Amino acid sequence: MTENLSKARSLLDAGGYTCVACRDGLVHTTTERGVKPLLNWLDSGLSLKGFSAADRVVGRATAFLYCLLGVEAVYARVMSRPAAEVLKAHGVATDTDTLVDGIINRKGTGPCPFEAAVMEIQDAGQALEAIRRQMARMQAGAGDAGQAREWQKDIHLEDVSEKHSQFLYVLMNDPAILAALNEIPTQTADWTEAISAWKCDPDEVDYIIYDRGTPIGWLGINGLMSEEKTAYLKLLALLPAYQGKGIGTYAVRQAIKLVKNRGFSEIALHTNQCNQKAQACYRKCGFEVAQVYTEEMSNGDIVQRFKMTLDLT
Repeated sequence: MTENLSKARSLLDAGGYTCVACRDGLVHTTTERGVKPLLNWLDSGLSLKGFSAADRVVGRATAFLYCLLGVEAVYARVMSRPAAEVLKAHGVATDTDTLVDGIINRKGTGPCPFEAAVMEIQDAGQALEAIRRQMARMQAGAGDAGQAREWQKDIHLEDVSEKHSQFLYVLMNDPAILAALNEIPTQTADWTEAISAWKCDPDEVDYIIYDRGTPIGWLGINGLMSEEKTAYLKLLALLPAYQGKGIGTYAVRQAIKLVKNRGFSEIALHTNQCNQKAQACYRKCGFEVAQVYTEEMSNGDIVQRFKMTLDLT
């Protein structure tokens, strides 16, 4: 560890700061949390070229901001692997006490929204734009109904590809989604392998749901080779921050349109009897309960399930 980085770390530990940047006798500090102080430094025209920075938590979004500020080294008490990769790709030395797969939000209910915003971005300038958009949404109160309707103008589907494995890892390891689907934790490699298999399977298609350039969910459809002409909505999952805004309904309707255009007479799905939110979405799209049954799920739980169907004729 260099002298500048060591000094920055010492000040971080002793001074109650959230971020410290040092170069020789120059020191910049802040007690603000998240990406905001780094955005403020960028907006003020501050250059940290040659500085070493110490931070409490560094995720991929923060890493891009440090690269834009020009630091030469970053220490973090907690750093994500994607952040370390970004920093190293930009020639920034890294040091951390704890290396993790991803950074979660402050409530501990899912991934940090800024992490999700830059998940698939490789360019620092584009990352900055995505971070600013996410900040503006949060400051504007993205939860109100009017804002939700505006968001839907930017929703689109993209064919799944290998680049989405990290996002699927984050999405499907979200605690709320794991609980709702009775699934078990996975690794990024599991999704890389799964995507490879899906691309070779004519029986199914999979899409990543985007809000502008930010991946926010996954829609899977299978049964496309069915002789009975019944396709299945294999799975629909959205990051918790994007649920309850009509985006799920939009995605389901896109699935219905797709299978109807392929000549299918019915689309079906399976869902947990206790998942009232999902059922409300499906009923809004015209699905009705056709069967009630019990199933042992991936996590070992025995769950009451519904099969829901929609006649497309």
